Amino acid sequence: MADSSPPRSRRTRSQLQSQSTMTKITELDVDSLAHCASYLDNLQDLSNLAMSCKYLKRVAYSNSIWLRWFREHWPQQVPSNSSQPLEVREAYLARRTALQKFKFFDPFVGDMLALHKPCNHILLEKNTFTFSQGPVIEMRKIDNFLRRMCYDLLILSEGTASITCMRSFPLNETSLLQSETQSEENVLVTASCDRSIRIWWEGSCHRRFRGHDGPVFTLSDKLLGHGNSKVLASGGEDGTVRLWSLKSVGKRGQSALKATLYGHESSVKLMSVAGHKTSLLVTLSRDSKTESMTAIGYCTVAIKKMLARIAWTKKKADDNIGGGSPAASSVRVWDTTKSSSVDSSCCVGKASLSGSPANVKCHESLLYVAAGSSVIAFDLRIMQKVLTAANYQPKLHSFEMLPSKSLICTGVGGRALLWDIRRNQETKPEPIVELGGHTGSVSFLHMDPYKIVTGGRKDFNINVWETDTGTQTNSLSCRSDDLPTTGSGCTALAVNGCRIVTACGGEGIGVVRFRDFKNATCPVVKFENEHASRFWDPQSYSDTDGSDDYTDSSDDYSDY
Repeated sequence: MADSSPPRSRRTRSQLQSQSTMTKITELDVDSLAHCASYLDNLQDLSNLAMSCKYLKRVAYSNSIWLRWFREHWPQQVPSNSSQPLEVREAYLARRTALQKFKFFDPFVGDMLALHKPCNHILLEKNTFTFSQGPVIEMRKIDNFLRRMCYDLLILSEGTASITCMRSFPLNETSLLQSETQSEENVLVTASCDRSIRIWWEGSCHRRFRGHDGPVFTLSDKLLGHGNSKVLASGGEDGTVRLWSLKSVGKRGQSALKATLYGHESSVKLMSVAGHKTSLLVTLSRDSKTESMTAIGYCTVAIKKMLARIAWTKKKADDNIGGGSPAASSVRVWDTTKSSSVDSSCCVGKASLSGSPANVKCHESLLYVAAGSSVIAFDLRIMQKVLTAANYQPKLHSFEMLPSKSLICTGVGGRALLWDIRRNQETKPEPIVELGGHTGSVSFLHMDPYKIVTGGRKDFNINVWETDTGTQTNSLSCRSDDLPTTGSGCTALAVNGCRIVTACGGEGIGVVRFRDFKNATCPVVKFENEHASRFWDPQSYSDTDGSDDYTDSSDDYSDY
């Protein structure tokens, strides 16, 4: 059969002609490309464009793009068209950064009364905020709340048992998803003292999981596994960890329980999913002995059940008579891929630390456990202690971390402390920042690339600090002027971008306060406070190189 392909020379000329007629993107003028780029959704997309080449960086810095974003977000703050391109861009970024740091005293403020029961849990998402009071959950749509519309208040309740934990997960990770249009929605998952876990969506409870022998105290911060095999983990007073499939069907989820993990001697209080391997689950309980982090071998389920039941019975007896050994935090690492309803011997690492557990965080392959007076880092790949990331006597009350800046923050009596996690604080602990000015212990912390937010249960004021300098930028009251000054201070807080929700309690009445700084216009020129932070070396933990990039890889740009 004859070869019908054109001669090599003719084919080459054709290809050359085709290439000569192609238009390269760099042949388009900057104004045309800037018009196209103005339709990008957020700063992250624009940052990616700017980093692709020098020519497109000029496009990304065009006035038309930044003026359009000014008009969309802050129509009253738009600079003049005569401004230089860098001036418009810098003005936009400066305002955005100031809003993220809460450096204004005129945000939108909306209050809701919390009657009878204190508010102990808050979730703040992009379009909604949710809080619980005892057994009752209240949910508000933020857009309607900003317009002072009260009819959209959604009250969820089933039973009389108090809510102990709340989480939000994508709807498409559950069996409730019915169409692709719902793929961006989330479901609310709650744990409560009536031994139940509930899945809420569209104002009603669609699933209820039961299996624990006592109150359920905690839920995993992420789902474990991949694809359709993802599971939710829960921990309770009975000392067990249970794995549940959110893909199960049936109102009461009889087939949802996939495994029960035994090994803790007392109530499981905290848990976190490993960052480098989503099948690894870390759990914490308050036990009565200390030991090093070790890898452990096989133990039969029957023995584990027996030991767990004996330990739980002993713990109950000690609690009743006020006895027991000094507090210790028991850590367990579980490989959930090895679990089944028959064989639950999947504990691959364990440790016990002195003191009561405060919090646990996973980042990549590292585990950070705050217990007693220290924060200890473990490498989950080798199940060994790496360093002491923080050390403060007598006790830590709270703990948060910001891996992108190599920082952790701990709450102690009257103040919060900022630490460089690259330094070992074993023998000579020295925080790089002291954030003072609180009454009582700092029980609530939030960290992001712009700000640190601190609060305490005996303090009605929430303090805001710059992450990079430790300078206080604001102090926000969580108490309404109509409430009595007696009662508890902050009982819960949640932060998302330039929004914050706080809760406090008075004598039989409290308030949930929502603040939105997005359209604030009156800046705090200089915050005067006698409790200034101590900052030894602001450059000691900074990994930045002084470049003019205007984005942070850990930030969320969906609203800007």
